[in-house]
Amino acid sequence: MPNEEILVLENLSKAYVKASSIGRLNGSAEYKLAIDSLSFSVKRGETLGILGHNGSGKSTLLRLIAGITSPTSGSITVKGKIASIFELGSLFHPELSGYENIEFAAYLYGLSKEEIVEKREAIVEFSELRDRMHTAVKHYSSGMYLRLAIALIINLNVDIFLLDEVLSVGDLSFQHKCTKAFLRLKEQGKSFVLVSHNMRDITMLADKAMIMKSGRSVYFGEVDKAFYLYTESSMKHIVGYDDNGGDLLSINKIRVLSKQREESFRFMYGEEISVSLDFEVAHTEEKVEILMVLTDSLQYYLFHSYSEAEQDKFLLKPGRYDMQWDLPSGLLHHGVFYVEVILLVNDKMAKRYYNACKIEVAHIRDSILTSVPIPFGKQGTSRIVKHS
Repeated sequence: MPNEEILVLENLSKAYVKASSIGRLNGSAEYKLAIDSLSFSVKRGETLGILGHNGSGKSTLLRLIAGITSPTSGSITVKGKIASIFELGSLFHPELSGYENIEFAAYLYGLSKEEIVEKREAIVEFSELRDRMHTAVKHYSSGMYLRLAIALIINLNVDIFLLDEVLSVGDLSFQHKCTKAFLRLKEQGKSFVLVSHNMRDITMLADKAMIMKSGRSVYFGEVDKAFYLYTESSMKHIVGYDDNGGDLLSINKIRVLSKQREESFRFMYGEEISVSLDFEVAHTEEKVEILMVLTDSLQYYLFHSYSEAEQDKFLLKPGRYDMQWDLPSGLLHHGVFYVEVILLVNDKMAKRYYNACKIEVAHIRDSILTSVPIPFGKQGTSRIVKHS
């Protein structure tokens, strides 16, 4: 039943006693809501991507769904078995070897001895840890531990997978192998609840997304819209980072434009792409530079472009400006890319906007995005025009 709701949360809340109120003589206690009146559902074969800044309640939510902790109020309805990876040490016994932990964990998930023997070779092969399988897990690195955990759960007969920042484990080839495995499981009707700060993971796997803030859902719906809302809030969080610029400059809007000057973020390989920055300068007696940087899905820097005013180089007078950065045609292969905006005052960073906008090139869902081997350097042309 493809439209069957396999996970349903209704008015879910989780409260914890504040540490500052523990041990009070009058016996009163103060509580903090880690999860506050949360309701949503996930259908069979569907993936929900969860975004949110640290402390927003994402990990607490996964623990509630997994049954590790109980809700203060509300209900969780699960139809089927759950497997989860979101806390080192929660799946394997540190004193047991890799082989022993496979048998132990698989048995806890309900596999028979015959099924364990049948699947063991596939688990070892996927983990790429064959030469370490007789070693106690306590001697594994965190990356090795997660490799084995992922290899195990994808071979379990479960209905819902709970994943918290696990797709960044290992090298790029192993990450791609994991993504392919999860996509195959989705095709088989398995459901996922995925927490990740990497938008590549969310856009590749998720059918819908939720943004969390202070234990609440502030958005639930389309992945693309969630991306824009989340990056916008991220900019507001990070603008104060090394903020020596004060009110010198403010950004009104940043857009990605096609050759026809239409706003978009999805392009085919070879299409002309421009980034348009609408900003205001309040006052200046300093040397001001605007730097836009392009990064790939793994946040590696690819190239950048500086602004250089024609008159009074780098000395932008008060007013509103448009800066347009024309990316070299054909330079970006298929993948997901992000633009950072950096304000430099007297050669020092004053403000920085991470993930200010997103660019997808030939984004095909069944292909695996890869980093593009582009040398970092000053590429592309940019120009600044002052509003009349």
